[in-house]
Amino acid sequence: MLLCTRRLPQCYGRSYSTLGHDPAKVVVNVPAGAQIYRFGDVGSNATPALHLKKGKGWQIREGETWAVIGTGGGSGKTTLFKTLLGQLRISPIPPPPHGLYPFLATRSLDPYQFVSLLSFAHRARGGSEFYDFSARYGAVREEDRITLRQTMKLPGPNEPMSPDDERELELLDKLGLTSLLDLPAIALSNGQTRKARIVKAVCRQPRPELLLMDEPLTGVDASTRPTLTSLLETFHTRAAPRLLLGLRAHDPIPDWVSHVAVVGDGHGARVQTGRKGDVPVESSSSTTVSFVSSSSSSSPDSNASSSPSRKKEEEAGEPLAELNDVGVKYGDRQVLSSITWKIHPGSRWHLRGSNGSGKTTLLSLLTGDHPQSYSLRAKLLLFGKPRYQTATVELTTKVGLASTDVFDSFPRRSGVSVEDVIRMGFTGTYFLQRRRSSSGEDVDDEARAKWKWEDERLEHIVSHLGPSRWDLTPSLVPATVEFLKRDFVNLPQSEQYMVLLMRALVGRPPLVILDEVWAGMSEGMVRATKAYLTSEEGLGRDQAAVVVSHLVEEVPWGSEEGLRMFSLDNGEGKEVQI
Repeated sequence: MLLCTRRLPQCYGRSYSTLGHDPAKVVVNVPAGAQIYRFGDVGSNATPALHLKKGKGWQIREGETWAVIGTGGGSGKTTLFKTLLGQLRISPIPPPPHGLYPFLATRSLDPYQFVSLLSFAHRARGGSEFYDFSARYGAVREEDRITLRQTMKLPGPNEPMSPDDERELELLDKLGLTSLLDLPAIALSNGQTRKARIVKAVCRQPRPELLLMDEPLTGVDASTRPTLTSLLETFHTRAAPRLLLGLRAHDPIPDWVSHVAVVGDGHGARVQTGRKGDVPVESSSSTTVSFVSSSSSSSPDSNASSSPSRKKEEEAGEPLAELNDVGVKYGDRQVLSSITWKIHPGSRWHLRGSNGSGKTTLLSLLTGDHPQSYSLRAKLLLFGKPRYQTATVELTTKVGLASTDVFDSFPRRSGVSVEDVIRMGFTGTYFLQRRRSSSGEDVDDEARAKWKWEDERLEHIVSHLGPSRWDLTPSLVPATVEFLKRDFVNLPQSEQYMVLLMRALVGRPPLVILDEVWAGMSEGMVRATKAYLTSEEGLGRDQAAVVVSHLVEEVPWGSEEGLRMFSLDNGEGKEVQI
């Protein structure tokens, strides 16, 4: 999401300043002890959305590199960015004549035009309708045929280029995107789309003087991360544009970041600023965040001898998904080539590959969403049958999917509660199938038993993954009941991610796919999820799991727990040793 600021007031007619520095060298100036309010919150009873430490202000000066770090669910980080965009008011106001952005005021530049936000943290689509993310596999609508070149507004291969076009093309080349320019933009992977959006934001006209970049490295593969991090450093060093990064508490802080602003979670949170290393980054709990299960703390091969017996036990049953020499092509472009993979009940898989390696396409075959899955016949078997022999409504009950795509496309309708969304997981659909009256004689014992099981599963999943497991407030039954009644659309992003994970798990589907699910969660939510998945109450021995992540540390299981890795590279895949 690329946003510009609302028109911030600038004062040029007065000559005094309380900056204590050359105004042209001060990028951001928030007064000492400032409190931040929503517009309309006035009077002695108004509660600030954020506040700085008493007697301490916040200044960003030229030559410094800052990151805003959000703890908990990250709502405080979002609030601070909104403040810098002029969407909340600062009290006392940044003093005239230079205001919030002195380096712009000295040049009479309007923040509305020269300060912008590129956010990867809030990607949910507006509106109440479901967006079919599987359209990327066939570009079924006319708007889905728009190429990356058109999206970037670049001229054709044989057309003249301006210096701005040449710079944009150079940046795309550094990030490995030039070969994708004539593909439909919707066909790009999430990581590729993220890189393209960064280039577009940096090169837009007028060029931003300050770009707030929220979570730019989340979801970027390990091989590209150093290149992108170095490129961001170059942008900032050259002030073309200056960057203010937004990070989660458990994100690695780039070496070139010199200062941090750590923002608490929730309404009334405090902002602590200072040099990196001097300001503690507090988690939402006193426990250190770790993605690796406690039993996985030893080296990967410390108990490798148990893996062969575990593997033999798994493969004794019929596979849930079986791919035999599967390939997928779009015209002359080979996306997957000769993929052979069997997923058995009880298996735990880490699917790994760089951005654009074919992971999303491979997952779409496992879920049966890809159009070509119907024509693969004997080469692709899902739950023992070719795709064309299995109804979609049956597949959606057997595959539990939680991913950024589901988060992006899930309809946000007013009046749809958290409980409604979780219950949608029993059918895997995007709408709730209402029950018939349980008091009518037309309801048979089988239906009653099914409803009873669903109610028990709902209670189970919320008790293990609900607010009592990750909220800082005391665990009370009324709080959980209240949580289930809340409108899904009004939840913070992190809680929406958690609810969609519960939706994927509640029906105990035989195959569970978790695609970059950690991206939007707080530390406490990650811990709760890991603890549940690795516990006896979590995934059963009759369920298989595929976790997609660029980092092995994010996978809940280790090799001694039977974890196996399937690696993709340029569309070719194989099982590799962990």
